[in-house]
Amino acid sequence: MLVKTEEDKFDWVNGERVINFKLLPSRRKTYSISICSKSSITIKVPKRFNQTEVVSLINKYEAWIFKKLKENSFKIKTPILPINFQNGEVFLLLGKECNLKLNSSVRNSVRFENSNLYIDYVGFYNKEKIIKLFSNWYENFLTTVFNELIVKALQTFVLPPKIQISLKTRLMKARWGSMSKKGEMTLNRRLIHTHFECIEYVIMHELCHTYHFNHSPKFYALLKFYIPDWKAKKEKLKLYT
Repeated sequence: MLVKTEEDKFDWVNGERVINFKLLPSRRKTYSISICSKSSITIKVPKRFNQTEVVSLINKYEAWIFKKLKENSFKIKTPILPINFQNGEVFLLLGKECNLKLNSSVRNSVRFENSNLYIDYVGFYNKEKIIKLFSNWYENFLTTVFNELIVKALQTFVLPPKIQISLKTRLMKARWGSMSKKGEMTLNRRLIHTHFECIEYVIMHELCHTYHFNHSPKFYALLKFYIPDWKAKKEKLKLYT
């Protein structure tokens, strides 16, 4: 059963199971279902779709929708970066909650110890100054961690002849990493907020692409050789999406 709750919002009801969603008719010829959270489900359908067809669509994907909703409920909700840059603010770093500790001092410095990020600054509190100190530290920390883990991976992974790995980092919406045929590895900057083993998994995944630039059975066989439990690592990584 479909119940209209607002102008473009509906409830799909089947016994005790309820799906709240936003319905967007469009000129597209196909449909799509996007799930961000329990309260953010968007279904796009062709304008020709009537309510009966919408109900049939939800009935078809009911199990998948509830599976995704369950997965989302376990995802880590801690912000990946400080928002207000206030003392005691909590954010995510290397898969753990990190506390921001601000302190007026005789010199500027930033250090990461025991899940605390200490930022010492000269003079009075100035948000722009704090952000600049954090940004400079963050850039160096991120590249250092990634490079160290690449070096660690290359202690066991045998590269193809004439391939040398170089590192680039950038924010990516749909990928955690990529590998060029010349050996340029690009890692999503957001990886620094995931657990070490997730970063190691992505790095090894990309290294395997130096042999197989696809996701063929041979690629996964090679990945399994180096990371036997790669599927578990991949599932853990989903907690941070």
